[in-house]
Amino acid sequence: MLGFDVDEQKVSMLNKGKSYTKHIASKQFANYFKTGAVQATTDFKQLKKVDVIIICVPIPLNEMREPNLQYIESTGAVIAKYLRSGQLVSLESTTYPGTTEEVLLPLFSQK
Repeated sequence: MLGFDVDEQKVSMLNKGKSYTKHIASKQFANYFKTGAVQATTDFKQLKKVDVIIICVPIPLNEMREPNLQYIESTGAVIAKYLRSGQLVSLESTTYPGTTEEVLLPLFSQK
């Protein structure tokens, strides 16, 4: 499994088997990273290697309590650069129904 993040410090910690959040102890997932079963990277060119892409980004709310989709949009734009035929993309972030079709599909269809 290959995980992607834009934060180089988080990626470095994960690849060393260390947790960057106090909610999850390092020992819970350290073996996955130490054995190489799971790796983290900031190199989004490696998206071409995976068959399934799961998008899980924060969705802040604006003043009107509507979802701010900036992270979905920016992540989708990066994925679109490296997307290849046959890959499955799943949006797992909490947002309104239709976000995948309205926001991501147009980005991915431009390819």
